[in-house]
Amino acid sequence: MFTPRMSNSSDTHVIESASDEQEKHQGIVGRLAETPCMRTSLLYGIGGGVVAGLGHFLFTSNVRKSAHFGFISYMIGTLATWSYCRYKWSETRMRERQMQYVLRNKLLVEGTELEKELNAHSEDA
Repeated sequence: MFTPRMSNSSDTHVIESASDEQEKHQGIVGRLAETPCMRTSLLYGIGGGVVAGLGHFLFTSNVRKSAHFGFISYMIGTLATWSYCRYKWSETRMRERQMQYVLRNKLLVEGTELEKELNAHSEDA
């Protein structure tokens, strides 16, 4: 829903929607949802913790130990999944930056004498 709001900042009028204000005040849940890999890690951790806790309860019939086992499984599963996912995410991010650097330099060198020299060196190798 669009709710216009006029704000006066240096004599300019800016119309903001209600969704802009919600983005500013989304709280901890919104920040967690935006963190890369956090949503997936929490889902895997919760699922693994529930399955591990219920499985432990079926074998031991001890509620307290099963709850502890489920919680520990949740923590380990969440941390392991988050660590692995963040590692892969940062690896991909680094490759993207390297590719941007290479493409930017390729555009700067294209059509110059330096490109001919580089091509000659690559053919010799």
